[in-house]
Amino acid sequence: MRYLLMTLLLAGTLAGLYFIQTKIVQSNIATSNSLEKETIQGFHAYRINQPDQTILVPEELKKISGLTFSEDKFLLAIEDENGIIYYLNKKTGLIDKKVKFGKADDYEGITTVGRNIYIITSKGDIFNYDTLGQTTKYETKLSAKYDIEGLYYVTSKQHLLIACKRSGPNTKSYERKVFNFNLVTMTLLEEPGFTIDCREIANRLGQSKNAPYFSPSAICMDQADNLYLISSTSKAIIVLNPEGQIKSVAKLDRTLHVQPEGIAIDKNGILYIANEGRGTSPKVYVFNPKI
Repeated sequence: MRYLLMTLLLAGTLAGLYFIQTKIVQSNIATSNSLEKETIQGFHAYRINQPDQTILVPEELKKISGLTFSEDKFLLAIEDENGIIYYLNKKTGLIDKKVKFGKADDYEGITTVGRNIYIITSKGDIFNYDTLGQTTKYETKLSAKYDIEGLYYVTSKQHLLIACKRSGPNTKSYERKVFNFNLVTMTLLEEPGFTIDCREIANRLGQSKNAPYFSPSAICMDQADNLYLISSTSKAIIVLNPEGQIKSVAKLDRTLHVQPEGIAIDKNGILYIANEGRGTSPKVYVFNPKI
C-alpha cells in the first residue's frame, strides 16, 4: 500500500510539473508571437523584433556602445572601453580599418558631421576626430550623474543631441533629458531640448509601476526629424515627433535585443540597431521600412 501511495504521489508530482512546464511554454510562445507584431512608426514603420538581416560583428566589439555611418559605405562603431573608431562593412560586419582617437574611457555615443567624427563619454566629454586625424576634446557642463549614452548630429540646427540615461541632479527621477550642444559656439545649451516623462512611456507600453524607467541607451533621427530613442534597461523603443511629443512606442524582445546600445537610420530609411555581446556574439540588426 505504501509503495502504491508513493507511486501515485510521484505520478501526481510529475503531472503537475508537466502541466506547469506546458503553461510556461505556451506563455512564452504567446509572448513571442505578440512581440513579433510590435511596430515602431516614424517616417517609416519597422517591425522592430523581426530583423531583415543579422550582421555578426567581431568579438572585440563585444561591448559595442555606439553606431553611425561614415560618408562612404561604412558603419562606424565604438565600444565603451577603448578610444577606437571601427569602420565596419555594412554587409559582412567585418572590420575594414580601425582608428585610435583617444585614451581608455567610457565612450557611449558616436555621430558624424561631414567627415568629422564626434564621440561622447558617459561623463559628457565630447571628442572631435577631424579630417586631419587630430582629436580635440570639449567639456560640457554635464557629468556622470546624467550617465550620457547617446549622441546625434542635427544638420538643420548645427547641434549635437545628447541623450541622458539618468535624470541628473535636481530632476524628478522619472524624467530623462536630451540636451543640445551648439557646434558653432562649442557650448552646451543650458535648457534641455526635450524632457521625456518615463511614466507616460510605461503607461503606453502597459508596464507595471515597478518596471524599470525608460533610460535611453542610443539616439538617432529620421528624414522627417522624428527622434528615435532606444532603452536597454526597459527593453523599449520610442519615437518623438519634432516637437518632442511621443509619437510611437514598442516593446523589444529581450531574447533578440539582449543589450541594444546603438541605433542609426541611413538615407534610404533602413534602421540599424547594435547589440552588445552579453552572453552571446555582438550583433547589428537591420530593419527595412515596412511602409
